[in-house]
Amino acid sequence: MMWLTLWNNKFFFDEDSKNIIVNWKKIIPSVRTYSQMRDLYFQKDDTIPSDFWLYYMFRWFYLSDEDKLKFDENGLKYDITVLVSQIIWNRV
Repeated sequence: MMWLTLWNNKFFFDEDSKNIIVNWKKIIPSVRTYSQMRDLYFQKDDTIPSDFWLYYMFRWFYLSDEDKLKFDENGLKYDITVLVSQIIWNRV
């Protein structure tokens, strides 16, 4: 698990389950896979599994109900994106 700090509050990213845990609540990410992003690559790599996870997005993130209320009142949202640490290129 990786501990993170945001606005002086600690929470963690569980690298095994790919979830964020805040105040004992599990936040499940939206995921972008290689097959969804493949057309954006200049060189395509058919050896990468199509379901390979490239990054995780945690939408409408907030640490407390008070934060959520402030965001809603002001038309704001806060997202967190976790990128996979891997280089992807065509191995020619």
